[in-house]
Amino acid sequence: MTTPRSRTLRDGEHGSVLLAMLAAIIVGGLVATLVGATILGTRTARRDRDYTESINGADTGIQEAASTILRLDDGSQPIGTTVTRTGQVANVSFSFTATKTFGNQWQVTSQGTRAGTTRTVEATIERPAIFFISLFAEAGIDFQGGNFSDSYGHTDPPSLDTGNGGMGSNAIVGMSGNTYADFFMLLGPNASCEDNAGVPTNGGCSSGPQLGFSDPLDLSEAIVQEGLDQCLQAGLWPPTSWTASIDGDPDGDGVAELGPATNGLGHYCFSDLIFDINTVMTGTYDEPVITYLTGILDTGNSTVVNCEGEDPTSSLDDCPTRYARTFQVFTLGTQVYIGNHNDVVMSLYAPQADCGGSPSNAQTDTYGSIICHSVSNQGGWGFHYDDDLLLLNDGPFEVTEYREEVGGTTSN
Repeated sequence: MTTPRSRTLRDGEHGSVLLAMLAAIIVGGLVATLVGATILGTRTARRDRDYTESINGADTGIQEAASTILRLDDGSQPIGTTVTRTGQVANVSFSFTATKTFGNQWQVTSQGTRAGTTRTVEATIERPAIFFISLFAEAGIDFQGGNFSDSYGHTDPPSLDTGNGGMGSNAIVGMSGNTYADFFMLLGPNASCEDNAGVPTNGGCSSGPQLGFSDPLDLSEAIVQEGLDQCLQAGLWPPTSWTASIDGDPDGDGVAELGPATNGLGHYCFSDLIFDINTVMTGTYDEPVITYLTGILDTGNSTVVNCEGEDPTSSLDDCPTRYARTFQVFTLGTQVYIGNHNDVVMSLYAPQADCGGSPSNAQTDTYGSIICHSVSNQGGWGFHYDDDLLLLNDGPFEVTEYREEVGGTTSN
């Protein structure tokens, strides 16, 4: 047998072996680094995908909330109504909680989750309505005696106390006497609710939740000006006054009547609108009596305006059966006089008007919505909000605010 002979490395070959070993180490390190980078990149890509798709899930929750609210909200849901839903889209789950805050407004919190990554968004969903509350006064409310605010729906018999009877302002809501409301809407940094003399325990500002909002509500004069401009363009200018006993009671029987406008515009333009006797409005749900004013609105004293019944003098119990949309008043005048012992069904939008007495104003019930620059009375008023007014703008619900919750992202 031949024994292999060992080979002695020459001096120059020792360096080549070291270089080969070093090369192998470098290549191995590069491969390990490449594999590690690939794994890290894959994980990063997955996290990016999860992060992106989880927000898509949260957005889907907002869309589902808007759809749910559109089907659900017929105006009768009280403040505080809460709806929750969950769902799945592909590999992303979502859930939302929607709470009705007032009128046509809901606050929604939605979460989307993908593979352990969760993102949270918050949104305001609303359908804007001009007549959104029982009583709103931009520059403040001053009650000198007991008053109350509630709401009603159109069932048979009418459903009372539906929870939508709110009062609101950008300034002070001053309570006196035995006053209460379903809620108080306080808008902007200067808004507050203050109890004055004679407010009982659990009355006044304590009678309902105080809903605070960061921004004030600026009443729009343009809404009224648009209707007046249409009269001007149609040649129905200057406007004249309308007085119930003179212009609405040709028979002299003591009961006036006013029907829908037949001038092609769908509304009247008057300087002053004065109800000195009981008045029947013959407007309907689809063809209401709509008036635009440049001057004074005066409901007189001891008058009944726009209630149901052949005999409006005995229609106190029939007022809640009348839809407030059937009589709408828009005015740029600076004075609205609402007198003593009146029962009036109307929707009033008076962004420049001080709404007060004629000259005094006690023991009056208004059914619908009163929107003024300021409001003051001597007490004894009932403000009854007609839930149907939330549907007067029958457009879609809109997302008016959207934000991702700070710190609302979690990841495994």
